[in-house]
Amino acid sequence: MTAGHAVWEELAAGHALSALEPEDEQAFLAHLRGCDRCAADLAALRETVGEIGYAAEPVDLPPDLGRRIMDAARAERPAALAPPAVAPLRRPGRAGRVRQPALRLAPLAAAAAVLLVVALGAWNLDLRTRNAATTAAIARRNAALACLAAPGSATVRLRSTDQARGTACVAGDRAYVVVDRLPENDTARSVYVLWWQDRANGLHPVERFDVEGPGTSVFALPIAVAPSDVRGMAVSLEPGRALPARPTVTVASGPVVAA
Repeated sequence: MTAGHAVWEELAAGHALSALEPEDEQAFLAHLRGCDRCAADLAALRETVGEIGYAAEPVDLPPDLGRRIMDAARAERPAALAPPAVAPLRRPGRAGRVRQPALRLAPLAAAAAVLLVVALGAWNLDLRTRNAATTAAIARRNAALACLAAPGSATVRLRSTDQARGTACVAGDRAYVVVDRLPENDTARSVYVLWWQDRANGLHPVERFDVEGPGTSVFALPIAVAPSDVRGMAVSLEPGRALPARPTVTVASGPVVAA
């Protein structure tokens, strides 16, 4: 690879990212018309740039990203962007006259690039956090399914007066509760509580849980009772955050399903 052509390859990378100055863009496009090598390099670069967008699961953009880009762009000083030293290019048809290509990002593109690096770092951390949460949710789901299939487990279909609300299962020292379409509770002022019913129809609190989104949620709660002693289960919505001695408002309940 000659030193002269290395400059064109650098310009090809800038063109693929839409980050060239207008004069460099025109010079590269003129060169591209007669260079199969640069055309092939540009096609490969565009494919790579396109694949980067799908390298991770999509995440929500920070709501203030546009404002941060514009603020940084307004504060950017063009003089701070010094062009790198590269071999001079000779303009076609102008013998003896050379120019130094200004291989640099425009001020707005530079500010956006800096913020993009910072934002991607934050998104990567958020993605890893979400992945950890997703992994934990899948583990709870699998454990709940295993509980339903385990010999000797206690299974309850939780129902309210108008519709099914989910399923509860007890096996070992865990109670798994799967709730469907329960309204979100105010996590500062209220809490849901799972209860188990004994042979004398007495209700005992198991543990608290919060419903923080629509759809179906799975919870794994510690319980200190044998499945054979459970005759039914219930879910209540409680004011405050303390674990009460008896349910305040029961939102779903049911007896143990016969094996």
